[in-house]
Amino acid sequence: MIPVKAIVKTLLFTIYISVFISCKKQDIEQTQIKFDYNYFPLDSGAWRQYAVSQIVVDDATNIRDTSVYQLKEVNSGWILNASGNSVMRIERFVRSNNNDKWKINSVWQAGIDNRNAFQIEENVKYIKLKFPIKVNRSWNGNAYNNIDTLSNYRYNIESLDILDSVNNIIFDSVLKVIQKDKTSIIDKVYFFEKYAYGVGLIEKQQIDIYSTDVDPSIPIEDRVTKGVLYYCKLTDYGEN
Repeated sequence: MIPVKAIVKTLLFTIYISVFISCKKQDIEQTQIKFDYNYFPLDSGAWRQYAVSQIVVDDATNIRDTSVYQLKEVNSGWILNASGNSVMRIERFVRSNNNDKWKINSVWQAGIDNRNAFQIEENVKYIKLKFPIKVNRSWNGNAYNNIDTLSNYRYNIESLDILDSVNNIIFDSVLKVIQKDKTSIIDKVYFFEKYAYGVGLIEKQQIDIYSTDVDPSIPIEDRVTKGVLYYCKLTDYGEN
């Protein structure tokens, strides 16, 4: 017969091991939570260059315009905004092709506040990312503006730390944020952005189209009656 003391010791040792493993598991899970802000870097002097294509369609007014150009964003330094907070000034330049000179087009602002990575675009503030980063985390990207008050789209991290490439540039850690996603036989609204670790935005797509040609055998992108298709992909990046 096994002594009672031996049984008690064995039981206590088993409980100790279980608690130790549980604590270790919690520690590992905690380290997997991404408080890393390098998906939204704000280094002064950093720049990113993109190829942009925008298609505008309106059959009612016989409009079918396609614009193709290059865009360059430069983090030009920290400034104080109207509220007295430090934000990164982003100067945005455009040109038609490599032979043209860059011309400044607009100035945006970006920053991180209360674990929210935000960007002010044409005086409209968006919450681009919310920390800690994790797959399926969602938030109201329009919390600071009056856009999208009816549809109530929520931003959502679809994937994280994924190997991806844009224009033959390979990135080992990319996250994808779905901003809007609605598709039917007559319309499609699909917005997303991709961010690479240490680089920032590498791809952006905004599709908002409507069709009166109801033919499910044809993709709605090929039968647009009205709408906008915007594509933006990184071509180069660096630091001054």
